[in-house]
Amino acid sequence: MRTTSLLTAALVTVAAGVITATAVQAAPSPSSLSDSPSVSPRTSPGTSKSPASAADLDTLLLAINTFRNQATGRCLDDEFGLLAYTCTNDNWQKWDVHVWNDGTRELKNVYSGRCLDDSSIGLRTFACNATPFQSWFVRRWNDGTIELKNQSTGRCLDDSSIGLRTFACNATPFQSWS
Repeated sequence: MRTTSLLTAALVTVAAGVITATAVQAAPSPSSLSDSPSVSPRTSPGTSKSPASAADLDTLLLAINTFRNQATGRCLDDEFGLLAYTCTNDNWQKWDVHVWNDGTRELKNVYSGRCLDDSSIGLRTFACNATPFQSWFVRRWNDGTIELKNQSTGRCLDDSSIGLRTFACNATPFQSWS
């Protein structure tokens, strides 16, 4: 079993591009956050977002969060099974993000209590079990979005006209989440 790093938990609300955070519990920042991979600048057609600061993204990734796809505008949802759906800000679209000591993240759905899982079975939510199938590397893009790459499969979370899936990482808006 892994042990989680101590972190500052916050309730984060993102509305009209403004990030607000309310602290829930204070603790030292994990040193593993500085180990996240850096990414060179990237531009995405049609995006008008200004880059978020690293501090804003660290706050987003250490909190209850909603993940909205840059290309489709749909949110990661686990009300009736895992899918991408119109954003409603309900609990089935909220994810409790925990940072492991190796810098990867576990995404646990607030409504279902299941974790985002990718394996040979495919993308799903499953009972949380602290395995690499439920660990996600976060790559921060300069446009304020993030890429979620599974530690075990090496595939990225992707939403397109095909639907929600994991797919070979390709740095497209279909794999960018805010």
